[in-house]
Amino acid sequence: MSGRLTIVDVNVWLGSWPFQYFRDDSAGRLERRLAAEGIGSALVGTPEAAFNQDCLAADRLLVKRLAGSTALRPVPTLDPTKGDWKDIVELARGEGAPAVRLMPTYHCYDLASSPALAAIEHIAARGGLALFLQVRMEDERTHHPRCTIPSLPIPSIVDVARRFPGLPVAALCPLYREAVELAGGPDNLRFDLSHVETMRTVTSLLGEVAVERVLFGSHTPFLQTRAAVLKVAAPSVPAEARRAISSANARAMLGGAPRAGSAQRRSRRSQATTRSRM
Repeated sequence: MSGRLTIVDVNVWLGSWPFQYFRDDSAGRLERRLAAEGIGSALVGTPEAAFNQDCLAADRLLVKRLAGSTALRPVPTLDPTKGDWKDIVELARGEGAPAVRLMPTYHCYDLASSPALAAIEHIAARGGLALFLQVRMEDERTHHPRCTIPSLPIPSIVDVARRFPGLPVAALCPLYREAVELAGGPDNLRFDLSHVETMRTVTSLLGEVAVERVLFGSHTPFLQTRAAVLKVAAPSVPAEARRAISSANARAMLGGAPRAGSAQRRSRRSQATTRSRM
């Protein structure tokens, strides 16, 4: 699979993280790293939204960083306990984003709380956006001892998917047993592979879950991009399953290929910014 731009990666990040240095500090570097592994399209969030009190500012910076890229699409993060969350939803729509993200354990609210459910209901009612729920950012064993963040409880994710059956929901960074639990949820619920690990990972997983549930996610740059690619490229993975996980499932969940208009708007905005600086 390496060298062919066939993969849609739903779990990529661009920005700073307080506990780790990332060498891919620009959209161009990130895009080249992904392309080298056969990833032709990626959905990108900013890790800065996890700790920044102003998610809107972090999301606007993410959009600016991705301006001009046709391969990298933004996934803004919102905090439903803050008054600007509707502005972030509108930012996502205006930029042609395929999804918005919630990080309840980082922003200190319960997924079943009234603010969270109100925001999710708003997103579901308007349509056109998937909901990404961040289970974790790092393996809990690697957390700084003064900053230990619990993972998002899997039953709460399943419950949200059940409450909003018309809303595509993806849980990002679940562990193997968590992924199996998620696969027992409603049909609108998916998960990515980034933290799913066992012997012959994909083959073992598909013995317990339907292939339609599985999305390709690398969690680049927190994890090595190639590690995720090798999971689906393993000889034991049937070709049909490989195609589904690599791109077909994500495209089906997100309504097909990226809209050209959004990429063109970002390109024009980037060109205008360049001219203004000359």
